[in-house]
Amino acid sequence: LPGIIFADTTSEIALLEVMVHESAHHLLYIAETGGPLIDPAETRTFVSPLRPDPRPLRGILLAYHALAFMCAFYRDLRASDLGDGVMSTADLLDLQRKMGEAGGVLDAASASLTDRGIEFLKRTHEVARYAV
Repeated sequence: LPGIIFADTTSEIALLEVMVHESAHHLLYIAETGGPLIDPAETRTFVSPLRPDPRPLRGILLAYHALAFMCAFYRDLRASDLGDGVMSTADLLDLQRKMGEAGGVLDAASASLTDRGIEFLKRTHEVARYAV
């Protein structure tokens, strides 16, 4: 079922985070319907800011894209009346650091992206710049 999200959260803010996170993943899946974002011949694995085990480049792109939108969400939320005390500065800085690390991995491996992937990465970089 395209676009379906199952979530069990403890608060409205947590539910919003899940929706932002999963919607970002869904946007990447939709982008892939027009063709691959990563060269299908790319088989290397890369250091992930979110997991201890090396990940395929698509996994890094998936993480970076979700982190960019989550950081943008928390940036906006913290600036609103609703966001007072929602996320500590340290936690947001940690998310932004992980986002930056993933973006750096993708930049270093950009030769393995298709033309569509390069455009997708550029648009994600725009979100990431906004999110810091």
